[in-house]
Amino acid sequence: MSQTGAIWLVIVCALLAANLPFINQRVLAVGPAVSPRKALWVHLLELMFRYGAVAALAYLLERRAGQNAPQ
Repeated sequence: MSQTGAIWLVIVCALLAANLPFINQRVLAVGPAVSPRKALWVHLLELMFRYGAVAALAYLLERRAGQNAPQ
């Protein structure tokens, strides 16, 4: 995958990860819906989980490109 493709993949995944908890009423978008509306804390937990998943994906793509920058 080219570097441009990897960047677009991370952007699209981040966009989906940021909006999916508020669109879907299922926990982590799998299983049955718990209630008609999820509590705010459930939304925030899902958002933090997905943030970590997108960050891990970005790190792996950066590492694969050979430009892993220590911070």
